[in-house]
Amino acid sequence: MRVGRTCLELDASLFFAADETHGAHVLCKKARPKKPPTLNQMIRMVGSLGGFLGRKSDGEPSAKTLWIGMERVMDAAHHPDLARRLCTPSNEMALAAAKEVISRPKSYGGCVSCITYR
Repeated sequence: MRVGRTCLELDASLFFAADETHGAHVLCKKARPKKPPTLNQMIRMVGSLGGFLGRKSDGEPSAKTLWIGMERVMDAAHHPDLARRLCTPSNEMALAAAKEVISRPKSYGGCVSCITYR
């Protein structure tokens, strides 16, 4: 059901773990708020990590952008030290390179032992 679209002011901690909200804030380069984010704020943050632009007429993030964003949030939740290091201002190029590597589609050439990227 579309709880995120109908109950916008729900607390995000009902659906997201503390590590996930922290990872989303780190990846979006936003300071952690004093009070927990609402479900709508969290969905838009996760959507922005998946490619959602949030323009005036865009509507809400789609399932695909949320899926891609949640993959990135889960990576940051499982590896918070790496996410913090990549998101510091001195490592902007490293962050861009890491995002490019993560977003590349994988293709296997011939056998499983020889993995190539397009």
